[in-house]
Amino acid sequence: MSRTVPVLAVLTLLAAALIGGVAQAAAATRYEAEAATISKGVFEASHTGFSGTGYVNGDNVSGSYLEFSVTAPSAGPATLALRYANGTTANRPATITVNGTAIATGQAFNGTGNWDTWATATLTATLQAGANSVRITATTANGNPNLDFLDVTMSSTQDIAYQAETAVLAQAAVASNHTGFTGTGFVDYVNTTGGYVEWMVNVPEAARTTLTLRYANGTTANRPLDISVNGTVVAAGQAFNPTTNWDTWADLAITASLNEGTNTVRATATGTAGGPNLDKLTVSGPIDSHPPTAPGPPSQTDITSASVTVTWAASADDVGVAFYDLFGDGRACGTVSGQTTTGTCTGLSADADHVIHVVARDAAGNVSPPSPDLTVHTTVAQNPYGDPYLVSMFDGSTLDGWTPHAAAGWTVKSGAIHGTGTAGRGWIYYNKQQTGTFRWIFNVRQVSGDHAPTVLIWGTTTPIRDALSAIQFQPPNGGHWDYRPGHNNGGGSLFTQFPHTKWDIHNWSQCELVANQSTGQARMACCPLTASAPTCTAVEVLAFKDTTAGQVGPLAIQIHNSGIQDEYRGLYLESPVVVNPDGFITTG
Repeated sequence: MSRTVPVLAVLTLLAAALIGGVAQAAAATRYEAEAATISKGVFEASHTGFSGTGYVNGDNVSGSYLEFSVTAPSAGPATLALRYANGTTANRPATITVNGTAIATGQAFNGTGNWDTWATATLTATLQAGANSVRITATTANGNPNLDFLDVTMSSTQDIAYQAETAVLAQAAVASNHTGFTGTGFVDYVNTTGGYVEWMVNVPEAARTTLTLRYANGTTANRPLDISVNGTVVAAGQAFNPTTNWDTWADLAITASLNEGTNTVRATATGTAGGPNLDKLTVSGPIDSHPPTAPGPPSQTDITSASVTVTWAASADDVGVAFYDLFGDGRACGTVSGQTTTGTCTGLSADADHVIHVVARDAAGNVSPPSPDLTVHTTVAQNPYGDPYLVSMFDGSTLDGWTPHAAAGWTVKSGAIHGTGTAGRGWIYYNKQQTGTFRWIFNVRQVSGDHAPTVLIWGTTTPIRDALSAIQFQPPNGGHWDYRPGHNNGGGSLFTQFPHTKWDIHNWSQCELVANQSTGQARMACCPLTASAPTCTAVEVLAFKDTTAGQVGPLAIQIHNSGIQDEYRGLYLESPVVVNPDGFITTG
């Protein structure tokens, strides 16, 4: 069943990739499950030991969820403690999201002995000042455990990680030839005295902080470093002892006073062997609760059919801007570092108006007000074949312009038209009526099944609505069957197959069909696609000729049997005027 209880507010998780930990916790704020939003579940009080007036029993179904609305006094890290009971012997895992972003997938909720015994699962997350929400979604058919409450404890300090590979380096280099590092790599000191790694560290106020260096030392000897803050050594000859091997990492913490604003932290090798490998510096200090100011109005510097590049005036922040996030029509579409004021918003629709704005984000996750909006108009989409007459048949996200035989039989999946195989044999046809001459290019693969993918072209005197009124081509290997009335057979001499190396139909292939209504000739050329190439050089695999065939009928895609799943993407059409209707453009 599904019940909905009004929520208190809406959640937003700030993508705080720099924030890593929580300390010095304040008092917890409790949110009872019975006051949350319930989807596929029910409020109960039949078991004992619960807090408040009851608990929530989720339905035994994957996807059921409970969503808490949480109010945070300021932005920053928090501990989330979920109290639950699981009277079964099986784990009931769930995905925990904050504002739609997963902070834990497969979070375990193991058995608690019986339904009257409660346990607590604890996670950390970064909350925005004001309204937030936390959702617990069942990932198996057993559903969620019984959920009693969520305790939220805000931290008075936060951990901000600064990767070594982004620091200033002297007699040291970025490397990635060992495992276990965070970020994109680590720093390997040259084997000499004086090499250093220097970070720029920002804090909102002067404070005594903890500096934690994550390192690896695969030798048998100490590799000491001098640690200095703003030019003053705070730990001379600090030992960085062996960690067994270069793939084993350890943390070493020291305390130091930092000034408000920008500070430098430098780790300098003091021995001829150089320093250890350094992964990152984590600074544990006061929470920054002040958001940056709004960025200046964005202005367009470049535009394509799917993206726009804009520039803007920088935001101001008491500590420093860490990132700028770009939004197109309210959707996140790009991120750049806080040191640049130019960025690109991607994933836009071609030949359409889009509204762009920018927000600033600091290292603590505080988000600025948005910049003023900029309205842009993307260009007409270009195809990868360099043919200006080709028109896209599919927008990559909807089935607009296509009509399926059954709604359940067709969907959009990962940017492709996907035949589900659940509605039996059937088709989806392109709504624009074809009167004969056309060029059709597409990518195709069979996800599951053992019968070649199928497309339907010309009919005789009535538009194609099923395979029995159309000619059936089977890409990519040139299979066919002529289902036109009067020729319900293999087509005989109407078809010519050309020899070629057979390709695996379960991998992506590119195919081109070119058909000339006046001559009744249709030809197909195909080739296998590699993962790195958007196109390939095709070879002819099939030809058909019958002057009575090229009459009417829209193009269509067919699922030949129930259970087969085919996918099509990159579909382009040239019709009814076709330049060189007897020649391919993909074989050159």
